[in-house]
Amino acid sequence: MGRSDRLFEIIQLLRRARLPVTADKIAHALEVTVRTVYRDIAALQLMRVPIEGEAGVGYPRAPGSTNSSWPKERHFATSGGWALGILRRNRG
Repeated sequence: MGRSDRLFEIIQLLRRARLPVTADKIAHALEVTVRTVYRDIAALQLMRVPIEGEAGVGYPRAPGSTNSSWPKERHFATSGGWALGILRRNRG
């Protein structure tokens, strides 16, 4: 699985989860190392995906975020198009 696919899958895992998901669980689900998950989460955060981690707890959705605020399409999750979409909506 390539990085862009992994980033998309991380978003999908977190969107579906009702409780916080640990890096270990994400790593197991995607068959990668925990370090890779940390790097991928950092990349998603740089793209302004609302992910906040808590040591010993995992990655819950950011407070106040809804499923509709999370990217649902693969190209938005991996190309920065999601951030551009938010900027366009906020201009109007």
